[in-house]
Amino acid sequence: MDVSSRRGGIERTSDLCLRWEVHGDPVSDDYTPEEASASELWSIWRRQYPGERLPIHWFVEGDGTFEAAPHFELGGEDFLTHYTWPVNAEGEALRWTDLRVVDKLWNPQSAAKGGFIQEFSGWKPSPFQQEMDVALLERVLNISASA
Repeated sequence: MDVSSRRGGIERTSDLCLRWEVHGDPVSDDYTPEEASASELWSIWRRQYPGERLPIHWFVEGDGTFEAAPHFELGGEDFLTHYTWPVNAEGEALRWTDLRVVDKLWNPQSAAKGGFIQEFSGWKPSPFQQEMDVALLERVLNISASA
């Protein structure tokens, strides 16, 4: 994808992807996979964030780029505040839902912030999904909220 900076008009090609963050998933920031398993972090997270549905925040990530996804403004700014709408080699505008959603894992090879959620449950959101239905996922996994 080609994008231009709105500050300096710098053109660059970047493999863009979507990074997701469920409310409270940075609880993993204080741990490594050697210190706490995905299931242990899930339990810690659920005790701190017991809601049945939790919001998902979206970011666009690429070569040196990490901005709130369009229409998911944090502080009034998003990717399109800083960059033009990405286009492919043929000049076609990007469909944001075509971007790859990053896998966030929690194991000895990958300690992604919040990766315990996908590692423990096997779940990750669809592009731009606004909420995680934690209660439904726990029923499907046959676990209690205090697991």
